[in-house]
Amino acid sequence: MWVAISKERVSRGSPGSGLRSAVVLLSLLAFACYASAHGGRTNKAGCHNDRKSGTYHCH
Repeated sequence: MWVAISKERVSRGSPGSGLRSAVVLLSLLAFACYASAHGGRTNKAGCHNDRKSGTYHCH
């Protein structure tokens, strides 16, 4: 007995969606270092005196 196997195309999202996701992920990782506060000499509120400008600011 001969059985025909159907070759249906499985949709996995729009073309280029994997590339778009990769670009978004890499962009977020690249800019995460600019958004994070530095870890040195902050008080428990995340604030410190900036010696160069003479100001007190928080992160």
